Amino acid sequence: NICPLENLKEAVFSVLPADMHAEKTWKNADNACSMLFSASLRDILFSWSGTEAAAFSVSDSMDPVFALQIVDEKKREEIFDKVISSIVIQSNTSLIIDGVRVPCIELPSFLSSVLSLFGKNIPRVYYIVKDGFIYFSESPGNLSTIYTAQREGRMLSKDALWSSLSGKEKTDSISMYYDLDEEVPAFLRGTSLPVKILKLYAHGCCGIRVKESTLEFTLNASSGKPADRRSVPGFPLKLEGTPSAELVSSSDNKTVFWIENKNIIKAMDCSSMAVSTVKLDDS
Repeated sequence: NICPLENLKEAVFSVLPADMHAEKTWKNADNACSMLFSASLRDILFSWSGTEAAAFSVSDSMDPVFALQIVDEKKREEIFDKVISSIVIQSNTSLIIDGVRVPCIELPSFLSSVLSLFGKNIPRVYYIVKDGFIYFSESPGNLSTIYTAQREGRMLSKDALWSSLSGKEKTDSISMYYDLDEEVPAFLRGTSLPVKILKLYAHGCCGIRVKESTLEFTLNASSGKPADRRSVPGFPLKLEGTPSAELVSSSDNKTVFWIENKNIIKAMDCSSMAVSTVKLDDS
């Protein structure tokens, strides 16, 4: 929930590699939409959606779920009816799982090419609309699970651990929550230093927020469930002064350096966690 989706698209496109030809791909898809649906790609995606978007996993499923906030349901229905009635879009509304009707749309290549810019190849997508959001997934079973869980009140927002970790997050931010008791999410499957740090904790909520042209990061983490918390050596480290935003490691990765109050150099031994200080006269 950081900005309107159209602004987010512009921000992402500005940092994509030039050889991906993102703007050209978007323009080609936009021209095809205008010709086939009498609606621009912008209208199809942004005319009914709000600022909130999400991607999450459902236990025992490899297929992610994507969700978009709906701020104009009448406009969404109008756009979907226009797109689905086109001869180039194959749709099916006959699938019913556990009493829930799960419609399906087969995306044409010019729309799939836009998704491929974000590393997603989704030729066929299922969706449901519920409580002001639309949910998309390649797995219809995921959507049935979501519908049933919401109906029965089994939602993350009511979980005590989630509430304790996300309570300090700002509403206008990007938030990543994980629970290693459930599964290892995609962003924790690497071997980088940040991933190793996060894996020290079984549960965490990382927030990213834009504030006065600055990226602000927050992390609230727990080593266990609320009834089974214990100290974990490592982070966070209490700082005495105002640190710089940059950490520098030694060539053997055994020592980490940073600057506090512009003229104090701190060094931390990663094995013993011992911190030493050198104060300089100038910045």
